[in-house]
Amino acid sequence: MYCRVGDKEWTISKGGAKVLGAAACQGKIYGFGTPPREHLKFLEIKLRPNYRVKIVEEEQIRIIQPSTKACGDIRRYLVESCGKLLFFHQLLAGEEYTNRDANVVLDVKVFRIGIERMRMKEVKDLGDRAFFFSWWSGGFGCRASKFGFKRNTIYMVNPHDSNLYVYAYADRSVLVTSSCPEVGRRCAMHDLVMCR
Repeated sequence: MYCRVGDKEWTISKGGAKVLGAAACQGKIYGFGTPPREHLKFLEIKLRPNYRVKIVEEEQIRIIQPSTKACGDIRRYLVESCGKLLFFHQLLAGEEYTNRDANVVLDVKVFRIGIERMRMKEVKDLGDRAFFFSWWSGGFGCRASKFGFKRNTIYMVNPHDSNLYVYAYADRSVLVTSSCPEVGRRCAMHDLVMCR
């Protein structure tokens, strides 16, 4: 379903791809999802004059296999940062719906997407960037030094606890801290919001 500015109701798309994540970059909307009867692919989403989803990556997205059987969930996000399109692949331990060890971050891989051909290239260093991810609402990035965050770092929250997970991308280490000590475990469903 989609709703454009000025529309009075939602429009249901017919026969399109299931879009799992999307981001705007350089004036276009890109996403990733599963076209009918196909594997995970990169997509270009057009809203005008009529809604349509175009496959822009003929090869399926490389699926990063878990290095351990402890992996219980995989989260993927598409994020625009400084005019570049990035694909985040997060491996989490435990089981999402049983809350058993769902808060353990096993690994994160980041790929830069070449917009011309939508090819993935792994990023080894995020530079002076910090990225923030909420379980349901996706992610965003900022210049770390401008806002006082750690460079080359990914901050994550998930709905099963009130912790903040600080993932150092350089050495793959995770620091777990309380995102709001006063709240504790009473308020697990929370998102990250960037305010100036």
